[in-house]
Amino acid sequence: MKKDLNKTKEQLSSELNDLGKKSKEREEMQEAANQQLLATEQQLKAANQQLEANNQQLSASEQQLRAANQQLEASNIEIRKKEKEAVAAQKYAENIISTLREPLLILDADLKVITANESFYKTFNVSQNETLGSFVFELGNHQWDIPALRQLLLKILPDKSEIVDFEVEHLFDNIGQKTILLNSKELIQEDGKKKMILLAMEDITIRKQSEEKLRAANQQLAAYNQQLSATEQQLRAANQQLIASEHELKKEKIFSERIVETASAIIVGIDKGHIIRIFNKGAEDITGYT
Repeated sequence: MKKDLNKTKEQLSSELNDLGKKSKEREEMQEAANQQLLATEQQLKAANQQLEANNQQLSASEQQLRAANQQLEASNIEIRKKEKEAVAAQKYAENIISTLREPLLILDADLKVITANESFYKTFNVSQNETLGSFVFELGNHQWDIPALRQLLLKILPDKSEIVDFEVEHLFDNIGQKTILLNSKELIQEDGKKKMILLAMEDITIRKQSEEKLRAANQQLAAYNQQLSATEQQLRAANQQLIASEHELKKEKIFSERIVETASAIIVGIDKGHIIRIFNKGAEDITGYT
């Protein structure tokens, strides 16, 4: 009888040891599951934060892109405005009165200066004495002696032709580098005996410089627009990768939660504040708590 009792004690002791080992294993499994679950939640939170940051960056890039497009459109409007001004300038030579505010010369049939207005003298900083009676191609130290202009002027009277918006770029002795737009046509006299040529001039230096600046700005905006588009594509690709990562993390979280929920062992998750965050069904079944 005593021998049976000792044997029973040994069996009970062995079973208690086994239970202790199993309990320890369950605790280790529970701890590992809790750590994995917490790590998954942290990864998911970090992914969400990164996704939100990328979305904000994408939104900022889109705003910059819209602003750049608006600026580009404004530049295009300015260029179109300048083009309209150039069209208006083409009609400049059709009305003598409208040219009086601009430098003008009246030439005889030999292309010598008969008349020059005050604007011509002021614009090119020359005197009446050195202008009147001079051959047009000798004015200003031969600065108007341009082969293409010579050919056009020589055709006006014989061919009844006109010079419309002929650009001359020249470094003038008195006024520096200028771009001058020339318009010329025959002046019809009432008696029809004396033939003359009206040569009207417009200083378009500032306008040409403005157009060049606008053109350069337009190119810069177009390049910036392309850069923003490339950045937007990169951000969209990164956004898609984050969405895919978030999906995978959610799957891992669901899998971990299912492991915890279906485990027959007690699994309890406690945060740093000693608040129970995880209490699986096995724990409910064994402890009777919910």
